[in-house]
Amino acid sequence: MEQTTTPQTFGESLQLLARQQTEFQAMMQQQYAASEARIDALASRPTAARKHQPPIYQGNLDEDLELWFFAMEQYYADYHPHMTEESSPFVTMASTHLGVAPLN
Repeated sequence: MEQTTTPQTFGESLQLLARQQTEFQAMMQQQYAASEARIDALASRPTAARKHQPPIYQGNLDEDLELWFFAMEQYYADYHPHMTEESSPFVTMASTHLGVAPLN
């Protein structure tokens, strides 16, 4: 950053303020362009190939329910906006993969 001297007049103060605003605006535009480039790079990244069907929980005693929750989260990772807490669209989507008698 360059050294500035204290403005002696009101006009110099206004010029200094205008220059600082211009520099700040240029810096903000650079940051915005960089963040847009990062977002575009993330959006254009190919998604990983998904399994054909998610795991189905049958409710047997030998099945691990926490492992099933983890597998479902991994399978639906692309749907993370729907995975918000108490999201009925995600519950509907995930509940279709429960077995016939999921609870013993």
